[in-house]
Amino acid sequence: MADELPFLDSPTYKWIFVGGKGGVGKTSTSCSIAVALAKKRNRVLLISTDPASNIGDSFQQHFTSEPTLVNGFTNLWAMEGLNETLDSQLQELISFPGIDEITVLASLFKSVEKDDFDVVIFDTAPTGHTMKLLKLPSTADSILNIIPSISSIAPMIMGGNADFGNQFNKFKVLLDDAQKRLTNPKECTFVCVLLPEFLPLYETERLVTFLFENNIESHCLVVNQVLQKENVGKCPICTKRYNSQQKYLHDIQELYGDEFRIVQVPIQEEEVKGINAIKHFSEFISPIISPQ
Repeated sequence: MADELPFLDSPTYKWIFVGGKGGVGKTSTSCSIAVALAKKRNRVLLISTDPASNIGDSFQQHFTSEPTLVNGFTNLWAMEGLNETLDSQLQELISFPGIDEITVLASLFKSVEKDDFDVVIFDTAPTGHTMKLLKLPSTADSILNIIPSISSIAPMIMGGNADFGNQFNKFKVLLDDAQKRLTNPKECTFVCVLLPEFLPLYETERLVTFLFENNIESHCLVVNQVLQKENVGKCPICTKRYNSQQKYLHDIQELYGDEFRIVQVPIQEEEVKGINAIKHFSEFISPIISPQ
């Protein structure tokens, strides 16, 4: 039952992924989870795997591919723009299927391992890209083996000009460790974000199926931009949209109510930008953060 599921502030969680269809409020949700967990954990990292990352816009602060302390915090860091760090020679190989994701994934896990963070929140790209990213640790062998020049790629990924065999083995160990953590339900979980609409719900069903098929734990749903009945008034369009949302909210509850903690976030009057807006948003997702 949903009431027996763990909360996101569980001390065993090391990785928390946040994802869903584009435009459903993944970044606002990711930032809010990070801010909420910063009250509970000593060292928290928020990292974007989305090439079109917006966490800098959300916090109204510039972030780089290195962990940067978020203004106003002493224990919350953020980073984005990993694609920009790829070597120019490596960029020429991006046309090979999967190479961009592999290099970003390797850079991602290397960056995370540099510091001893209590928990890392991943603000992911839209669903399709994220599914490829999460699948990579288990499929990297076949992808890498099709590259004739693999001996020149691994050193660029791992850094330096060390022996290829040693570097490749380190790379493999990195991905193997990532796969073990991704599929450990005590250490990793995935938060699905959606809107009470057809397409976001459809993509959520696809995402949840993918997660379960790949043994990646997920038990939290965040439904954003929910209209409140008292705010509909006499607007015919608002009433129609409200009724439509209620139908999909019912469907969401029917589909996931027994196996997921579900929170509904009211539609916000303004964009979620700046720390005060993020803190306000985080109040709505508190039911999945902590029992207190």
